[in-house]
Amino acid sequence: ARGAACVFPFVYRGNTYHAYVCLSHITLSDPWRNVAFDLTSFSGYPKCDHGLAEDWYRFTGIGGDVLPESCVLSNRGGTDTPLWLNDSHPPLGVGVRGINVCSTSQDKCCSGTFMMNVLACPEGYYVYYLGQPSCSQSFKLQVLSPFTFW
Repeated sequence: ARGAACVFPFVYRGNTYHAYVCLSHITLSDPWRNVAFDLTSFSGYPKCDHGLAEDWYRFTGIGGDVLPESCVLSNRGGTDTPLWLNDSHPPLGVGVRGINVCSTSQDKCCSGTFMMNVLACPEGYYVYYLGQPSCSQSFKLQVLSPFTFW
């Protein structure tokens, strides 16, 4: 199924891992995704994720490595309508978990929602199955350091 983890997960010390998804994903490292980045009048802003292919993604770099678990105000992270998790990340070993994603519009938190799959990988990061949001929306990030699973 689309967005599902590998057909053949493996079990190690009682935890189920999805090796294919954790090792074969698309990496995004855009600095403008950081929640501290204000929408600016620079060329190319506001950004949107409408052009992303539906697939598994990992976030890295100064832009951040995890989606926030609380409201991100409008015009943050280089976009008009930030997207953020309205739930906590899954712990390691749980497998793929569907999580509710919210969009902030005109500083109204959670003005729209949809579901997204998230997986905690044993290498110490999360992967997200991203669909195509509307053109004014993009996924926002924060830096989690040092890395710990919730």
